[in-house]
Amino acid sequence: MDLHLLSIIGFLSLVLVVTNATVTPESDWKNWNSMLPNTPMPKAIRDHLPSGSEERRASADVRKGGDVSSFMPSLISTNIKWGKAASEDQLRNDPNVALYFQEKDLVPGTTTMDLQFTKKRTKVMATFLPRQEAELIPFSSNKFSDILQRFSIIPRSKEAQVMKNTIKECEAPAVEGEDKYCATSLESMVDFSTSRLGTNNVQAVSTEVDKEETQKQKYTITTGGVEKMGSGKAVVCHDRPYVYTVFYCHTTSSTRAYKVSLVGADGTKADAVAVCHTYTAYWNPKHLAFEVLKVKPGATSPFLATKLISAYSICGFSRNSLLVFDSVREKNVFVWNSLISGYARNHMFEEALKLFNQMCRGNEIMSDDFTFATLLKISAELESAEIGKVIHCKSIQIGFVSDTVVANSLMSMYGKTENLSTVHKVFNEMGQRSCASWNVLISGYANSVDLEFHEVWRLVNLMQREGISPDTFTVSILLPLCGSNTGKWD
Repeated sequence: MDLHLLSIIGFLSLVLVVTNATVTPESDWKNWNSMLPNTPMPKAIRDHLPSGSEERRASADVRKGGDVSSFMPSLISTNIKWGKAASEDQLRNDPNVALYFQEKDLVPGTTTMDLQFTKKRTKVMATFLPRQEAELIPFSSNKFSDILQRFSIIPRSKEAQVMKNTIKECEAPAVEGEDKYCATSLESMVDFSTSRLGTNNVQAVSTEVDKEETQKQKYTITTGGVEKMGSGKAVVCHDRPYVYTVFYCHTTSSTRAYKVSLVGADGTKADAVAVCHTYTAYWNPKHLAFEVLKVKPGATSPFLATKLISAYSICGFSRNSLLVFDSVREKNVFVWNSLISGYARNHMFEEALKLFNQMCRGNEIMSDDFTFATLLKISAELESAEIGKVIHCKSIQIGFVSDTVVANSLMSMYGKTENLSTVHKVFNEMGQRSCASWNVLISGYANSVDLEFHEVWRLVNLMQREGISPDTFTVSILLPLCGSNTGKWD
């Protein structure tokens, strides 16, 4: 079974996600306010502003005089090369080993990990260039000698090699399912992020620590310290070593972002960004993450996912059901239905309705009779005629309103909201009526506040005239009426 939900906590990541919140911006930097008006500027951005800017002067990390270096609370940069295999030296010495864990391990109060936050000092000051200036400077392997000459960097020096590696990393083709871009200015980074998220109403978050530097120690996730960010879409940006600020930004359809609050053994507090990859089939099987976690790359097949989601839902493990759902790259209608019905089973009605809206927005998966039957049961449970009407309209739009299962569910829903005229209308418009259809209609009248005994009996007679014999459920509807209303039946 290839179910591997790989989670990477990226302490160097800047994450931008869609948000519905509107906050008062803390930034006075006019460009940021105009581009992203509803999110404060995170520290990962402030640390890369030119020293003369308003935001940089307000940052506690600014050093006055001498060679100003870029500081940022961080760990060693996360390995973003998914196609790269881990070396023996990495397995023994790489600080990233502590960064890899599975999403199920994000448990407040219990999960601990050995981490060390350090200041990252570079020999050159890495700050953002204005877009107009950055666009005039070449950024390619073909022009690398010109770049070195422009910034007076000695060829074959360590600095030159680092810069060359960054350019190669940016020029490498994206892996399957990834959309990537190396931003050489703040404006271009924001443009890429908002275009992929489809809005500028985003939340920008980076890792922040209340101390500049700490010793390696155990950190524990605080109570209530795991917060899912946004609606599932995220753009993750990593700063890369270069003579000026360059952010490697990428997004896939199979990531989730979390804000994780940590507290160290010495009381150090950190708000970290965790980026969880739920589809890793295209990663190198020897990637450091797999070697550390002792798992294999992959995803869950739709058939297996449907069974797993149903099993977890029956046991009441809705979070596990969602993890399985997110691990499926090519979701079919059965996968969607299994999670929607699982939410309904566990009375998570709001989540089920949100999931249906998400299903409809994709336009790739067509709802079926089971989808509508489940949703109509939810509206009946909520006794919400408004929700039922929306689902009714959607079933008409797609063409399922005449389906026997959907029509039966519609009648049941309208019956519970005491709308018997609509119940009868749906019944009369059915192309084919089953015994269950008659039972729903009879039950609607039998359970009505304004009970009409003769109407119930008339429907039973009509049912038999159409050649449909009452079943045990029909009898179970009628018996209570006979017992409680003696003498009122002909």
